[in-house]
Amino acid sequence: MSRPSRQFDTQTFAWSRADRRGDVTYRLLSHQPATRRAFTLVEALFSIGIFLLLIGLLTPAISSARGSARRTRCLTQLGGHMQVLASYAGDYRDAWPFAFDHARRTPPSTPHPGIRFWHPYNLIDGLWHLPVLDAYSDNPFHESLICPSDNGEMLATRQLAAEELGVDIDTVRSTLKYRLSMAMYLDSRALDPASPRFVPEFFVGQTQSAVTFPSSKAALYEDLALHDRSVPDLSQAAPPFLLTVAGADGAAKARNTSTMVPGIAFPGFFVPGFADQQAEANKLRFTPSGVFGRDW
Repeated sequence: MSRPSRQFDTQTFAWSRADRRGDVTYRLLSHQPATRRAFTLVEALFSIGIFLLLIGLLTPAISSARGSARRTRCLTQLGGHMQVLASYAGDYRDAWPFAFDHARRTPPSTPHPGIRFWHPYNLIDGLWHLPVLDAYSDNPFHESLICPSDNGEMLATRQLAAEELGVDIDTVRSTLKYRLSMAMYLDSRALDPASPRFVPEFFVGQTQSAVTFPSSKAALYEDLALHDRSVPDLSQAAPPFLLTVAGADGAAKARNTSTMVPGIAFPGFFVPGFADQQAEANKLRFTPSGVFGRDW
């Protein structure tokens, strides 16, 4: 004999099954639909306030993480560039591949003779990569040559130069934000505060074997101007911050510029106080007791 089937509204009832001593019993549970209620204006504003507060608390942490990631990538890139320079020196009579002569002028013949230089007198330290472009697929704007902190300034500079020179942007070579240290091509006397000025005979290109203590010979560094720092007044010094530096042995690290000693002012090269140009003279003179321009 079959039992009559029972039908229930699944929106209102639910079956619950319990096993007690082998007997199966069924219990009918009542299920009432929940009443939906919208947020009041006060609750909505309170929720938005909480959300904005969380964003404010998390933003510095996110910014710090991004800065740390950029610096790590910068350290890796600088170390790789030093390996390229060392490889070049091994193939070319121990010489470093500097793209200028002792008087800080670009040579008349370059790997790309049709290239126009934008303010060449101010770009020397950023043209060190031109003789080694074969290591970068012959691309002077290879991704590894662009500092991770560059916010597009290089492209903007090239566009401005192309407009003023009336040439195609692909023929303009602006300076890299990875700069060559003066410690690699200046005679030590040129960094002596007693020296009245820099003269051409002081610009002596270094060789690989001339680096007695390569880990203390700063070779490449990241330019200061690309970190969106405002240029201070002439009477002010640049605020302390971390500067990524690579030594001649390929090691790279971040150093605080507060450990620098003051730069040397001399005619025709920089204006004391400007953050980016101050680094040109301060360049890697990190300890008052060390050899000027050599230790880091």
